[in-house]
Amino acid sequence: MLSSCSEERAASECARELGAADVIAIRTDVSNVDETMNRYGCLFTVDHLVNNAGVNQVCMLEEVDDITDLRPVMDINFWGSVYTTQFAAPHLRNSKGKIIALSSSASWLPKPRMSLYNASKAAMAQFFETLRVEFAPDVKITLVTPGFIESELTQGKFLTEGGKVVVDQEMRDVSFSPSICCFS
Repeated sequence: MLSSCSEERAASECARELGAADVIAIRTDVSNVDETMNRYGCLFTVDHLVNNAGVNQVCMLEEVDDITDLRPVMDINFWGSVYTTQFAAPHLRNSKGKIIALSSSASWLPKPRMSLYNASKAAMAQFFETLRVEFAPDVKITLVTPGFIESELTQGKFLTEGGKVVVDQEMRDVSFSPSICCFS
């Protein structure tokens, strides 16, 4: 089973090509605790868990009128992985499974205008580093901290100060320009 915010068929097709014949994609909002519990709280077998959900905010902290508008950044990037992992943990122990957690290089190389994103990815990295010790030797954990890769984030999809998801190519160019990335 693949859980995604967009039911991406490409991911399930790729998994099938790699030998997972019975994989299905299920649309899930990992920031919704009740939905996460309903989807993952009753699993019988889990071999692998990939935590890859993520959204970004692009603004200076001082530009934010209501900080609670940015709550989805932590809810999705950090808490979504925590909820899913908690519900899958006993099943992963039973199957001697693996967790792959996709954090970001922003967890150790913070980028301007992305304070909550940076913090959420740092929290995620430390959470899974801790679980690596707690779950050993039953569950193996791989923490991935990629730099800039092609994704919805680098294509300009952001969470605004008002908590709305928008696509803003100009903001993308400002946030991910070589001068910001190399000299921050």
